[in-house]
Amino acid sequence: FCMTPFPTTEGVYIRSCDIPKCDPCACTPQCEKSNDADCGCPSVSQADTCCEEDDARCKCHYLKEACSKSLEGKSTEFCEDASVACCDGSIEGDNECKCAMHEQICMDFPSQSSCDYAAEVCCKTDQCYCDFYTYSTTFSITQSDDKAIKCSQANERQFISLNAERLLLTGFYNILGGEYWINSAGWLNDTVHQCDWFGIQCNGERRVIEITLRDNNLQGELLNDYPAILPALAKFDLAGNKISGNVRYSDYLLDLRQLDHFDVSRNSLTGHVDMTFPPSTSHVNISHNNVTSIGFKRFNPAFETLRMVDLSNNHIDLDASTFFFNIPPNIEKLVLSNNMLKGALPNPFPLPIIGVFMIDNNAISGALPDFPAPRLKTLDVSNQNKREHDGGLSGSIPTTLSNLIDLTVLNLAGNKFTQRIPHALGNLHFLQVLNLSSNALDKSIPSELETLKDFLEVLDLSSNKLTGSIPRELVNFQDTLLLNLRENSNLLGPASLDLCFLPGFDLSNNASFCPPERNALREFYESTKGFEWTESKLWLDPVISHCDWFGVTCEENSTNTIKLELSNNGLSGKLSEEIALLTHLEFLDLSDNDIKGSIPTEIRNLSHLKHFRLCYNGFIGNETNFGHLQDLELIQIHGNRLSGTIPMLHLPFSDRSSFVSDCGNPSDF
Repeated sequence: FCMTPFPTTEGVYIRSCDIPKCDPCACTPQCEKSNDADCGCPSVSQADTCCEEDDARCKCHYLKEACSKSLEGKSTEFCEDASVACCDGSIEGDNECKCAMHEQICMDFPSQSSCDYAAEVCCKTDQCYCDFYTYSTTFSITQSDDKAIKCSQANERQFISLNAERLLLTGFYNILGGEYWINSAGWLNDTVHQCDWFGIQCNGERRVIEITLRDNNLQGELLNDYPAILPALAKFDLAGNKISGNVRYSDYLLDLRQLDHFDVSRNSLTGHVDMTFPPSTSHVNISHNNVTSIGFKRFNPAFETLRMVDLSNNHIDLDASTFFFNIPPNIEKLVLSNNMLKGALPNPFPLPIIGVFMIDNNAISGALPDFPAPRLKTLDVSNQNKREHDGGLSGSIPTTLSNLIDLTVLNLAGNKFTQRIPHALGNLHFLQVLNLSSNALDKSIPSELETLKDFLEVLDLSSNKLTGSIPRELVNFQDTLLLNLRENSNLLGPASLDLCFLPGFDLSNNASFCPPERNALREFYESTKGFEWTESKLWLDPVISHCDWFGVTCEENSTNTIKLELSNNGLSGKLSEEIALLTHLEFLDLSDNDIKGSIPTEIRNLSHLKHFRLCYNGFIGNETNFGHLQDLELIQIHGNRLSGTIPMLHLPFSDRSSFVSDCGNPSDF
């Protein structure tokens, strides 16, 4: 017995047919079962009974099968119903969705009639028909005489005279405002061959092979039949002009069979782009326009040849599943930055030889897919958190990224990634940029990132929820590293001393991570040749507090330096002005050393200084104005080469103060 829908006052339910051998076309297969009948009625019944009223995706599935059954019977019954279900609410160009649907029917239910009808829906030119018929032969569809005629007519269009090329270029000049071009040298001049017109290049046979008119004030709409037949044209570059209107001419580009490079970026093109190109096309740039949707087609001969596609900075508002449907598999560079793409990326990612993938500043959501693409060097999926689309990649960062050993740029910033930074990212030894900022990553920074030290130029982990201390291994990176760790409120300081002197470290001026007094003491150490000191225990230790360095004393329960006692310790070189950053210093004794040069004037800023001993060094100069040091109880600067005068110091405890200076020759004080 077969099953059929039976209407009742309470709705519709499925029941057995009343007769053992019913007409298969009158029966309804169970939901999700295929229609084995020769007609489309059972599939239509499935759409009615198995799908919710507003579930267009479900209805599309069944009605496409109904359409294919009709086409097998040389009818188009149910095909319009399928188009309504499958293309409801589509923002794509006229006929685009119907073409995609019938191309899919030709692939999924290949027959002479289904593929012929798909060609009728998709094509307007002989060349498009010919390409579709050639594609359908992969499904063992026989090419009829009518199809051969279409291909013959398309081939005949490739044979035009040189004069016809000149006429075509003349029309091109007229429709794009040639009289207003910045440079139109030679154009329309009867005495100048078209090969010598500005922006035109020809081959040895005087055929046009290149039109390059970038940034030349071209304006107007590029009509369907321009550039129509230039059989040798390999490069068409109109970037940076004022060309407007819908992108309606792709179908006619198919006649440019040698076209390799197509660039109309930085114009004002709008609407839907049908990415149908000739079989030689590898480079397509339509970036910086106002394009709203894109469609690829498998029957298009460029499906196998496209290598570089740049659609960035447009208004493409599509679900990622729609965009990547029929994506050409051999693309090596795909740039989709600054659009409105949304939804989840396909998993696994469908471009096996991709080298550069940039989809930053969109509204992609879901998990980051696996990338079985061993050649991938640049992966930028940053800034997907556009609120109006609820975007943002989420979940943990996949450890499988460590398999992309040729990666040089990994940018996952501005998403919703959680959990820890995978230690395995340390396996990406050629990384130059690692940006994981503005996520919700927690736990500590993995020390394994040290293995990136040879090539890494940017490490940005800012604006996360990282905890623990900053790994001291990060000091092994090159001095040119830009290291951003700000806005991680649970990150513990201080940072390693050497890290604080990394020019690109964004926390170098943060007192919690890089205490100014510790930095000042390092400068002091280096300026007085600390590596030659008699005793320098623990100085410049990257982790131990400066309060434990030899000769340094800090306030109790504080890191404020109050004493620096390094007399008779082999100090030489010069006294750095950074000494004045020890703003709490009360006791400074650098006597009996070999420090030369002048006494930094900044010393007068040590307002808490009480004991000041620089005697028996090699200081020179006449800058001895210490009048600001009102707390001084002891000052000894004799045994140097100082000159000039020392003003009277108004000391509050002058009866207990000591002042010793030079009186001619150094004394034996």
